[in-house]
Amino acid sequence: MGISYLRQCGHQAGSSMGHIQIHKHTFLSFVERVSLFFFCLALISTISSCSGTQISPVALYVTRSSPLRPLPPLHITITDKQAVQQLYQAIYLLPNANSGKRTCLEDSGIIYHLTFIQNKNTKEEINVDPSGCLILTTTQGPRQENPAFLDLVMKIIHVSPLIPPY
Repeated sequence: MGISYLRQCGHQAGSSMGHIQIHKHTFLSFVERVSLFFFCLALISTISSCSGTQISPVALYVTRSSPLRPLPPLHITITDKQAVQQLYQAIYLLPNANSGKRTCLEDSGIIYHLTFIQNKNTKEEINVDPSGCLILTTTQGPRQENPAFLDLVMKIIHVSPLIPPY
């Protein structure tokens, strides 16, 4: 900075020896800047990997569990790509489940485990609860099921009713 610039900005020149008085600014050292860059890069990578990316499934594998009552084993594979993608997309159209107070129906304990498969290495597991609070669990958080969605599940996996009679 020249003396004329300092005078324009209201600063005075230093002592009679011609030194210019400059305010000290805190600057990050090169090492600190590089460290900050890599920290931000790691943070962005972590955030993007946690956000959950939807897949484009071509098949669906379905099982069922019930800790409250014995049910016959269920193992279904659906390979109708259009039906599989219709169900998968319907899941992400469901509203996020409200974490507040809710009124729940009688819970049968039955859970349908849906494994959507894109290829050998890419799949997403989603649990459908056809009773109780009707909460569906996904990698992107819980979703609130509704009767229309449960009807679609029954239609695509060919299981009706989803809660078998005793």
